[in-house]
Amino acid sequence: MAERSKQDIWRNHDIWKGLRMPEPNVLSSFSPSTRPLFPNGSMLNTPPERLDLSSKNILEYAQSQLIQMQQLSQEQEEIKEQQKLLMQQQERILKEQDALRQREVFIRKIFYDASANMAVADHMVSAMINQSSHVISPMSMSVPDFYSSTKHAEMLLKKAHEQQLAVNQAEQLLLLQRSAGNLKLNSAFGHYNPGNRNSISSQSAPNVQSLASEMVTDPPPLSGRTGIIYDSIMLKHICTCSNPVVHKESPGRLSSIWARLTETGVANRCARLKSRKATNEELELIHSPEHVCKYGGGRNKAVDDDKDFVKLKCGGIGKDDQTVWNDLTSAQAARIAAGSVLELATKVAMGELKNAFALVRPPGHMAEHNEAKVGCYFNNVAIAAKYLTTQKLSNRVLIVDWDLEHGNGLQQAFYNDPNVLVINIHRYDNGTYFPRTGHASCDGAGEGKGFNINIPFSGSGQAEYGDPEYLAAFRCVIKPVAEQFCPDIVLIAAGYNAMSGHDSYNVTAECFAFMTQELGRLAEGRIMIALEGGYNLVSLSQACEMCIRSLLGEQITHLPAKSLKCAPNSFAVKAIEECITIHRKYYQFVPYLNHISLSVYDAVKRDQEEL
Repeated sequence: MAERSKQDIWRNHDIWKGLRMPEPNVLSSFSPSTRPLFPNGSMLNTPPERLDLSSKNILEYAQSQLIQMQQLSQEQEEIKEQQKLLMQQQERILKEQDALRQREVFIRKIFYDASANMAVADHMVSAMINQSSHVISPMSMSVPDFYSSTKHAEMLLKKAHEQQLAVNQAEQLLLLQRSAGNLKLNSAFGHYNPGNRNSISSQSAPNVQSLASEMVTDPPPLSGRTGIIYDSIMLKHICTCSNPVVHKESPGRLSSIWARLTETGVANRCARLKSRKATNEELELIHSPEHVCKYGGGRNKAVDDDKDFVKLKCGGIGKDDQTVWNDLTSAQAARIAAGSVLELATKVAMGELKNAFALVRPPGHMAEHNEAKVGCYFNNVAIAAKYLTTQKLSNRVLIVDWDLEHGNGLQQAFYNDPNVLVINIHRYDNGTYFPRTGHASCDGAGEGKGFNINIPFSGSGQAEYGDPEYLAAFRCVIKPVAEQFCPDIVLIAAGYNAMSGHDSYNVTAECFAFMTQELGRLAEGRIMIALEGGYNLVSLSQACEMCIRSLLGEQITHLPAKSLKCAPNSFAVKAIEECITIHRKYYQFVPYLNHISLSVYDAVKRDQEEL
């Protein structure tokens, strides 16, 4: 058979398309006559007349391909080994995280024991200092008798301090644990680099020390962020009977909210600040010195001799079923609640925080100058507002109390003060609903005339209350008055007991978040929310999450259709009209007088028609 020409062979070159051409370093070993003529290293791109297809060159080319395939196979084996190492390192990391979780459980137990021992020891030392007979208060019946001696009290105090030191060290480990959980595995292990095949295999699994070295030592700036305070010490305020069914204001309120915020990632988006106790001077801005001593732990005798403290049916001690008292923990929790609200309000007023949410208990909006009521010992929001005005951090403070129960303590604190505008929206039922205060006619006194506004809703048993009624009050009273007052900061006493699961009201979480969003348009966004009431754990947690999301800048763009299309009931319309009638001599309500009985949808439609 005649020898086929190079052109004929080139026409059947399809057999070469599936081959991988040698790399330049392999081609460099070829003779000059067999090297590709073009720098891209492709022989297939070489014109047929210039391609040497001798059997020797084909054999060399095939051998070079075989060598490359062997090299690729070796690289694949190395990659498999490296992946195996990665899996082993990942397993070690997960085991370390499990160990840290177990450590966290142990730490929490130490923390509880240390706090309890510290409180007992402080109580014993205070008792011995203030009582010459060194006799423990009869109300501290849970404390064993042998603790009454000086020797045992000092030993207990020393032990508590040692445990507190262990807690501080443990908290550092917990911080490292959270950092380890947030780090992605690929960033912890690195990426495979073909130019450095030993970069992964030589890397050891990260441990606690290496993670600590990678952490940012300088905290991020707080300016422009949403602050939040949550302290587990406030969970320890509980009746000695430990029955949450009897006492609706229970530690589960805070723990359930914090669990939801952590689970949804909302807590991580906020700047968490450290709590602090309010000082006597700060508490006495609102309360009498006797009241501060009685509920602030200043003098045991003031509590022991007070006739208001009685033995409750549940077996505990307190003024009533909702105003319980625990000698070891209540004073500390009440001081921390007041101090935390004050701390956040101050930072917001000074511009160190954009806004804030105080996740605190016990609540405070019903606490009066010299009296505790319904679980409120110190008026947290009132103390913060008074501090801001006395320290000239704010000239005008707006307080909005949307708790279902009237904030009688807030009304009393600023009834004569023109620098603080207090607006209460609450259930009243013609004065039959506790605390039976908050009539619309209570509009302030002296220089504070017109700076106390009540929107009292009645007829709860005859009409349904929910979003339409609250939105009507907000649209026709709260918002226009607030805009005319022009506050420097907005403080919200946020009780969520007007939601479903409580006393016949059905306000939604979206409604509270919407009001938060609208109030955030005032005072250049300086707004601080303090938790008050709300005892249905599901709705309470949902509302807090929604309001914090609003503080974080998430827009509330929709409300339930029923909330927008339903008109407020006639009882609510009457209450709003009465409020406007009383306060129209102080504020302008003209654009809203014809909108009170309309739904949000109809009110917007009428506004558009009038324009």
